[in-house]
Amino acid sequence: MGFLNVTLLFGLAAAAIPIALHLLGRREPQRLEFPALRFLTQRIETNRRRMRVRHWSLLLLRVLALAGLALALAQPHVPSARGGTWLSVGIIAVLGMATAAMAAWAFAQQKSLRFVLPMAIAGGLLLLGATIWGAAVAATEKGPVVNTQRPSAVAIVVDNSVRMTYQTDDGSRLEIARQWAGWIVDHYTDTSTLAILDRSVKPRVAAIDLAAARRAIRRLEPLQVPQPLEQQIEAAAAIVANSPFEQRVVYVITDRTAASWNRSATLSLPEGVDLQVIDVGSDVAQNRTLGDVQVASESVARGIPVPVQTQVASVGDFPSGQVSVELRLYDRDPTLPVLRDGKTVFPEARVIDRQRATIADPARSDITLSLPPLEPGVHHAEIALSETDALPIDNTRYLTIAVNQPPRALLVSNNANERRVIEQALALPGVSGSGSVDYDVDGIAMSDLLQTTLSDYRVIGLLDPPRLSTAQQDLLTAWTQQGGKLWVSLGPAWEEQEEQTDDDPLIGRVVRQWRVPEPGHWIDTQGSGHPALRPFAAVAGNVPWQLYPIYRYWQIDRQESDVVIARYTDTQHPAMIDRAIGAGRLLMFTTPLPGIDGPGRRWNELFSTSEEYWPAFLLVRGAFDYLADRDPGTLNVRVGQPVGLKTADGAPHRYQLFAGSAAPVVVESSGSQVAPGPAAVAGNYWLRSSGETLGYSVNLAPAETDLQRISTDDLTAILGADRYKLVTEREQIDWSATTGSNAQPFYAQMMLLVCGVFVLEQILANRFYAAK
Repeated sequence: MGFLNVTLLFGLAAAAIPIALHLLGRREPQRLEFPALRFLTQRIETNRRRMRVRHWSLLLLRVLALAGLALALAQPHVPSARGGTWLSVGIIAVLGMATAAMAAWAFAQQKSLRFVLPMAIAGGLLLLGATIWGAAVAATEKGPVVNTQRPSAVAIVVDNSVRMTYQTDDGSRLEIARQWAGWIVDHYTDTSTLAILDRSVKPRVAAIDLAAARRAIRRLEPLQVPQPLEQQIEAAAAIVANSPFEQRVVYVITDRTAASWNRSATLSLPEGVDLQVIDVGSDVAQNRTLGDVQVASESVARGIPVPVQTQVASVGDFPSGQVSVELRLYDRDPTLPVLRDGKTVFPEARVIDRQRATIADPARSDITLSLPPLEPGVHHAEIALSETDALPIDNTRYLTIAVNQPPRALLVSNNANERRVIEQALALPGVSGSGSVDYDVDGIAMSDLLQTTLSDYRVIGLLDPPRLSTAQQDLLTAWTQQGGKLWVSLGPAWEEQEEQTDDDPLIGRVVRQWRVPEPGHWIDTQGSGHPALRPFAAVAGNVPWQLYPIYRYWQIDRQESDVVIARYTDTQHPAMIDRAIGAGRLLMFTTPLPGIDGPGRRWNELFSTSEEYWPAFLLVRGAFDYLADRDPGTLNVRVGQPVGLKTADGAPHRYQLFAGSAAPVVVESSGSQVAPGPAAVAGNYWLRSSGETLGYSVNLAPAETDLQRISTDDLTAILGADRYKLVTEREQIDWSATTGSNAQPFYAQMMLLVCGVFVLEQILANRFYAAK
């Protein structure tokens, strides 16, 4: 046996105080001779003998009370498992027997029942309680128990990624992880600090007590945006390492899927911290999953069908056979979603297409479904497997598209052939992933510009324009400043007019024309990221601009508001410029497009190298889509990515955001955009305001539901050799692997004994000093 506070053992000297008081208070009886009172003398002698017995019993109880208090403050402890619990049961039993014995003695002495009966009842209740408690402890004792009283620093990290929702015969893996965590917590008491960490961004602190730890375990939910598991393990190790307790251990409960671990990470855990990894996963798993949803564009034209593509994959020992995939489209109801009686009512979803595919492990099958021609507005859809499996979260994918009225565009050019080429670039749907947004295009010659109502058009394009007259300059400048969008491609026609000293108010100052010898320059868009280049985002690899050389171009004197979209290689000269003019914009090419007729053919080969003109088509299409403001924002994102949607009129609005079973929240737009923030859960999202409904969809990345397991070699490389123990069964938990001893303190039990002795002393003292 040892003591945590040895110096307090000097308090045992206080046990001598009652003895000293009794010795000092003892007085010799005075001798009085009353011969006639012999009977009284005999009675006094009898009482003296009885008082002597009571005197030494009371003295013993007082000595025991003070000695027990000193021992309790010294906190004795021994290496034991259930010792503290059994000692408590024993003390209660001893106090019960002592109380019952006092009741029996009092009854034998023919004391009053008012004194005997309460003591007998109290003794019986104490004995009954000790018996019931002992039986319960014996019935629930299962194997070794960790140091349940000595203060310990414990942290439990639970991997609650969406993969932990995989269903087994015993429930989901997350439910099994909760059971493991609760079982571990039950091996500690309030003398320990327990931290429950998951993979969320919540503050990582130690729990105050066991009840708080159990509540944290019950609240664990699967996360679709988890934090790195290695980061949480390091945080848990730091918590226990900073504890003043000697016993420190971290438990990590995970399914050991590879997606939860970063193979390039290397953990450096503090010394003295024991790490045990509890594996609740399995090397054998079955899962059918849908891949990413692909559409030509998120913004499509009215009245045309929209193809939707995805993949179906199978992992595990599924019976070979056909799998049905459904495409469901939500109705567009301007009154929905809405909150009724505390529950969100969503529009109804109808199955509009269904395809079947035959797959077997580990095959993949491409699926193509089709949305019918849709009316203008935002439309929500979902693609789902008709049959669920053990991991249902990846059996459904979500999709949002915006259907728009074709914007009106005016092409102004003196060359009808070149005008028709640009018209084709704007009218052809689905050009190399550029989408199916078409345009209502009109074409006129430069001489007709002054007779045209420009307010009827959203975008005006000037193809190889000559220098503009003052009236044309004033007309286009006023229209642009009021919010018009102007597209200009400068070419050889600009130099056909006589030299003018005044700069054009739109074009600005044209410095000079550059002639480039073979092999010429080409367009460089590296690092731009401008919205006008968005169609190229769907192109795999780099765009082969070197196949489309530039031999001539105009050098433009840049203005302060200019944004350079692209340059010419080996120069700093802009090839594409985006310029703000009042409330409108000007997007200018410094070489002619399409440049296929007359002198323009010698300027570049963007449209004339071969039949593969797709980069030039995308260049024109992206420029017009940007100017026409056809980009509705980000309609389809990954979980955790930011979301930005464009409003209809650009005015601030208050929107209600509806998603799944969550209560609607209020989101305010700022100018022409509303940003609800990153979405943490996959699904369709609706934003409703007065007269306008927006929306977007959020999907999990397919890698988030990959059940492939990390090897033990890779796990050892991350955690370190001999720094952790892998556990799959409860019997494998190493309770003795922690630093420090499993010493069992008996402070609570000693205080219980002191209280019992004090109560008995009070009962005996009151009877001893009671008046006769």
